Amino acid sequence: MKSLLIILILFMTVFLYAGEGFSIEKIHVTIQVMENGVLVINESILANFYQNKHGIFRNIPIEGVSTIKINGKDIAYVWKLAISNVTANQELKTWTTNNMYYLRMGSPDKTVQGLVEYNYNYTVYGAFITENKEYDELYWNVIGTEWAVNMKQAEFEIIFPGDIDIDKNVGYKIYYGPKGSKTTAQWTVDANLNKAAYVHPEKLNPFEGITVDIRLNKGSINIYK
Repeated sequence: MKSLLIILILFMTVFLYAGEGFSIEKIHVTIQVMENGVLVINESILANFYQNKHGIFRNIPIEGVSTIKINGKDIAYVWKLAISNVTANQELKTWTTNNMYYLRMGSPDKTVQGLVEYNYNYTVYGAFITENKEYDELYWNVIGTEWAVNMKQAEFEIIFPGDIDIDKNVGYKIYYGPKGSKTTAQWTVDANLNKAAYVHPEKLNPFEGITVDIRLNKGSINIYK
């Protein structure tokens, strides 16, 4: 009976904070690549609640195994991230479970309806894959496929260290769609600000996201170990 009660409490918490009952009017992600390869990330979400909810969840995978190409060979690559310096403009609770880092934003004491902005920041260590001889690689789900709601507008920008020439030192691919999709897109480069930006031309459906595969010439940055 006690176990059943705990399960019911957890279910109600998830239901009241997340899932259907809202859509995302706009999501904007800014990723600043530091000189040591650490990522400083800001995510801004404008949510539109049409049912009473306490807020939203944001979950970030922090550990897993992926098949990637290392020096021309496909291997099972074990990756692990560390996340710190998490802040938000709404009441925030964070925890880690099952190789996932969770952010819960919103108050358990009140519900919201209509438009609500969630603006939050976090720092990521260990995101770059450094085993390739010719380049260091960042394969990152800028907008993950875990969202179960529509996103009417999705965009991001990536800011590189000032001494990196994006045209000469940065190779990239952008993928969008459901998990595993290989549908590609093009970003726009602003050489003066040393950043690249992308605005998705249409809405993202539930469980669709945007991924970047960035390759920096070896030695472009001094990767944090």
